[in-house]
Amino acid sequence: MNKIKVLVLPSDKTGVGKFRSVDPHVCLQNNHSDEFHVDIDYEPKVNDLNYWKNYDIVHFHRSIGPDMNQAKDLIQRLNLLGLITIMDLDD
Repeated sequence: MNKIKVLVLPSDKTGVGKFRSVDPHVCLQNNHSDEFHVDIDYEPKVNDLNYWKNYDIVHFHRSIGPDMNQAKDLIQRLNLLGLITIMDLDD
């Protein structure tokens, strides 16, 4: 069985990024490593489509990269490739 490959893009290295992105996914990797492989990347290759094709799920907090319009276009392209994108937003 192939593992589900998850890419995590925290918004920062402390606070929200740690508690809402890093810690839950480290727990997922530690407790379900037979089913999931998790990569955490603070500087994703936003313009490299081949980079994204390595994953099944992309989890990010707030946005992918600093440019919101570019992020919107990227999310649409990722979804067309069949990737699941999960945006974690503050309410």
